[in-house]
Amino acid sequence: MELIFAILDLIQNFSSGELFTISAIALTSLLAGMYTHRSLRALDGEDLKIKHTGKSVAEDMLWEYGLGNIDIKPIKGQLTDNYNPKERTINLSKTTYNRKTALAVAIAAHEAGHVVQHEKGNVWWSVRTALAPIVKWIGRLQMLAAGAFILLHGLTNSPIFLWAMLIWYLIPVVFTIILLPFEFDASAKALRWIKEFDILKGKDYKTAEKALNLAATTYVWQAISTGTVFFRWLIILRKRR
Repeated sequence: MELIFAILDLIQNFSSGELFTISAIALTSLLAGMYTHRSLRALDGEDLKIKHTGKSVAEDMLWEYGLGNIDIKPIKGQLTDNYNPKERTINLSKTTYNRKTALAVAIAAHEAGHVVQHEKGNVWWSVRTALAPIVKWIGRLQMLAAGAFILLHGLTNSPIFLWAMLIWYLIPVVFTIILLPFEFDASAKALRWIKEFDILKGKDYKTAEKALNLAATTYVWQAISTGTVFFRWLIILRKRR
């Protein structure tokens, strides 16, 4: 009950207009993210009559950059593709690994683009890599930590616990901001390579371009979502000073 009363006490710091605005932004970012993922899945059509699979696209792009020492492995799931810099592996989902769709080509080339970024030794890539596991754990413990901070604040009436929660939510915001230019750059590298080596043509190239643009917008909406949470608590703190 103490936690419920503490939450209600904090909510009273918002005007009706602020609550509506924050709720509207949060709902919009959630719906936009769902729409983007649904649109990406819709691009997963029939295999094209091309020689490249997602795996071979990643391999060829890496060889062109002199990076043939990266493992490419299949993983479970759909659109769960990622590059693991610690294990030096590109992990491709079932919709990408052995598929010959424009979506598979685009995603595989995008992940190869991340390898190129990593191998260039960009300092911001090091920051991104260092923050990734921290943000992962923050996401897992988000509700538990928020509940603990709010309960402690309610019991002690000390603003230090709200400041701690603000910092807790600031880390994902910083991570997402750092992430955005890397995602856009990896997509640009992928599209340049696909076009330069004539991997896809005409409408198939346009489909790949659309897929990567959609994928990039997921990070934009993620940035808006995490930013909304952060500013929600910032408003509370400013009003309680």
